[in-house]
Amino acid sequence: MKSTYEKWSDFFKSPKGKLVQKWAQRLFFVLILIWLIWQLSDIGWSDVLSSLPVNAWFYIIFLLIFFMLPLAEYFIYKLSWPITLKQSAWALLLKKIYNKDVIGYSGELYFFLWSKKYLGISHKDAFSTIKDNNIISSAASTLFSLALLAIFALTGQIRFLDNIPNSDLVYLSIGIFLSVAVIILLIYFRKYIFGMGMDIAGKIFGLHIVRLSLGLVLQIVQWAVVMPEVPIYVWITLISVQIIMSRIPFLPNQDLIFMGLSMELSGMLEVSLAGIAGLMLANTLLGKGMNIIFFGFAGLKKDVAVIHQEALPQVENEEVPL
Repeated sequence: MKSTYEKWSDFFKSPKGKLVQKWAQRLFFVLILIWLIWQLSDIGWSDVLSSLPVNAWFYIIFLLIFFMLPLAEYFIYKLSWPITLKQSAWALLLKKIYNKDVIGYSGELYFFLWSKKYLGISHKDAFSTIKDNNIISSAASTLFSLALLAIFALTGQIRFLDNIPNSDLVYLSIGIFLSVAVIILLIYFRKYIFGMGMDIAGKIFGLHIVRLSLGLVLQIVQWAVVMPEVPIYVWITLISVQIIMSRIPFLPNQDLIFMGLSMELSGMLEVSLAGIAGLMLANTLLGKGMNIIFFGFAGLKKDVAVIHQEALPQVENEEVPL
């Protein structure tokens, strides 16, 4: 007799179950939009619109942040595959868009199909390299996030922790200890987990740390150029919330949720609600707009259109191998 878990697992794998999941995701998206619209209406749309950034540096830094991940992944995959920036630019950009606005890890499926078709890489090598890169990326992001949270918390920069009971060194220490333990286990069992050599894995880990550090600095600078009067601890608190959200797997619509949480925290942080709303609204709209534009143009590019069309049906059915 099947257990309750097996019954629910079979249901969600069935066509009816997939339909329920799809409509649940849409409902979740609608509820987030309603929540944001209510918050923005409560502030006053005129105040929000008048608070939209006018500083040109805000938009220049947005573009740097937007293209940072595809560019970093070009240098990362170049360590394993014979690729050029011109050849892989569109594929890496679409990989990012799939992961962010379609389904988590669907970008890996797209890039897997692209690498086999246009680089002539075998099924086994393509899967192994993408798998290894994702493990290293996740390990680097987790360690980087926990280290930052520990530093911010211990220096009193994360203000929302003041309202959380027992938010002390114990929880941070446990989290860091577990993360380090996982990294040690990965290194110890590397022969059974990784297909690439540890020299390449070390370089990839370093590139991810550089990318994450630069992204953190650019994000704080982007916010600060618009609202220079805001204390640094405010931006560090918002960055900390963003870091925590980024470690929640398969969380949909992270940009919209982060925008809502930022507005909720503005009162606690004693900063302009309209200013924070305008800042986050501009970033969210720019991000969604850029993704829609590039996603649409992908269908016009001959070298990516075929993979684009092959990947979409599998993404919709959630047949993601990684």
